[in-house]
Amino acid sequence: MKLKYFLTIAAAAVLTTACDMDLAPKGSLDEKVAIQTEQDAKQFRNGLYRSVRAVSSSQFLTATDIQTDMFNGITINGNRLGNFANGTIVSSESEIYDYWSAMYSLIAQTNYFFEYGEPVREKLEAEGNEEAADKVALYLAEAHFIRGYYYAMMFNRWCVEYEPAKGDTPGMGLPIVTVFNPTADRSKYPGRSTMNETLKFFNAEIQLGYDGIKAYEDKYPAEVAQERLSANACYISSWACKAMQARIALWMNDWAKAQSIAEEVINCKLYSLATTSTYKAMWTDDRSTEIIFMPFESTDELGNAIGNTWLNNGQGADYILSATFLKELMAAGMTTGMVKKYKDVRFDAFVLDKQLITPYGNILAPCFNKFPGNKALQTTGESNYVNKPKVFRLSEMYFIAAEAAYNQGDENKANSLMQTYMKNRINYSANEGYEALSGIALQEFIHTQKSIEFAGEGFRMSDLRRWKMGFNRYNGENYDINSKADYTGVSQILTPAGLEVEYSTTDYRYTWPIPASEINANPQIKGQQNPGYGN
Repeated sequence: MKLKYFLTIAAAAVLTTACDMDLAPKGSLDEKVAIQTEQDAKQFRNGLYRSVRAVSSSQFLTATDIQTDMFNGITINGNRLGNFANGTIVSSESEIYDYWSAMYSLIAQTNYFFEYGEPVREKLEAEGNEEAADKVALYLAEAHFIRGYYYAMMFNRWCVEYEPAKGDTPGMGLPIVTVFNPTADRSKYPGRSTMNETLKFFNAEIQLGYDGIKAYEDKYPAEVAQERLSANACYISSWACKAMQARIALWMNDWAKAQSIAEEVINCKLYSLATTSTYKAMWTDDRSTEIIFMPFESTDELGNAIGNTWLNNGQGADYILSATFLKELMAAGMTTGMVKKYKDVRFDAFVLDKQLITPYGNILAPCFNKFPGNKALQTTGESNYVNKPKVFRLSEMYFIAAEAAYNQGDENKANSLMQTYMKNRINYSANEGYEALSGIALQEFIHTQKSIEFAGEGFRMSDLRRWKMGFNRYNGENYDINSKADYTGVSQILTPAGLEVEYSTTDYRYTWPIPASEINANPQIKGQQNPGYGN
């Protein structure tokens, strides 16, 4: 089911192919008259949100975690995402092309909206219809954020780790498409920009989104109170824009900016960390005080079944928790920083012991249950493994601020942030709990806890690359661990090729290849393939 919903949304909006980066689908409504009123703009804006939901619950995100060391493939998974799990990604990989082309489809969708939505806003303003003009201005601001979000996420996948010295090197950024101009003329296709040009572009887009959304929030506070400026908001708020800016600053190792913005979000007091008693509900029921932005879903408007990457309703699974990651999760309550072992709420939320039917008989395995499916979104009596994507959460801001503080030498601040975070994940008494750490021990603690918290949400590959950390899967995959469950036999059902994977600290596979079909179709990016993947 690779990206089925994701690509359906992309194709239904505005179709892109390697041969034509902004091509409208045949038989579609005349593009020049599709947006004429505020209501038309609103309907199109709803489509933008559906696209964000599709991207944020697709394998575009989860594939990066399957690629690293948190999960092991098993022999009954049909080789789904096998090249990612087995470290054999190549530029001709079909999924890579699917992800690339779908993202440019969605970018074309926003480009179309700018071209035909802005005249509507100008017309309404000229007519003196201030409220309607303000609404269209809001929709356009959201579109700016969304376009910036897409480019930023692509930058994180398809551009090498950013270094200032490489910032102005030609051909290392992304092809930037800002206008809706369908053409089959290959001479007009854009080449790859520099990384600095790409960064400047999507940072400006996110700032435009922030400025427009904040202006609307300030002018219409009562209207936006629940839909934006509250936990579980289904529309992008100014605080969601801030959260994205903090994330990008972290990618760029701009520690001062990352910490400042992340702490600004923390201190706004609109959100609070899920507690040890409410944490699991964030994943079973899609509700939590810490969710900053979570796109709308209903039984009539479902997103991707993100949990299908790990579970199904039969006695099967595609990927299970690696023994290494399972040990980290089990030990989270007793590792460095804690006085003694306490119950970690994430273990119960993430681990499901399940009997799998295999060629070797029924084998009990530790399955990943973070996305079990929200019962309110089920359309039958069985789980469809659909959960609403939590695009931004407050817990991410704690980790951004802690990592940034540590890298600026402020270990007291980093410890303070981690202590607050940990008391909402580990049940420990007032007298026995978190111990302040220092040096490498503090850094490793921040890294480990973030990896646990955001397992399956698409952060791990980017983090390992930034942290200059490698991994291997051939050590530590012994499931004979201190647990109430007997995982005897699990090792024999693991995909052998997956256990041979090793990444160096600067492995080229931490960056995805530009699709070969895109390079073949676009003469402007010939010779601009990412390092390690040939020409």
